[in-house]
Amino acid sequence: WIQSRTGTEFVSVSTDGSICWWDARKLGTGPMDKMFLGNDDGSNADESDQKDETSENKQGLSTLFGGTSLEYRTDAGATKYLVGTEQGT
Repeated sequence: WIQSRTGTEFVSVSTDGSICWWDARKLGTGPMDKMFLGNDDGSNADESDQKDETSENKQGLSTLFGGTSLEYRTDAGATKYLVGTEQGT
């Protein structure tokens, strides 16, 4: 659970490389926001902005990292998270 006005929001991390922000009152509609853990080393040949939701790598990252743990501390700030990954990065 994260600090929010409503007290109903939480964050999850997944081994598919995604971090999702949720509202417990609206779980049926999916996450409120989504971000992918990865590295963009500039090796992508296609520089165009693709909005294809079926592609595995939606942010144009060359490598996705699977998240296994998530730490959130209110004293560190509302937007700072520490995420452990399968790759150790």
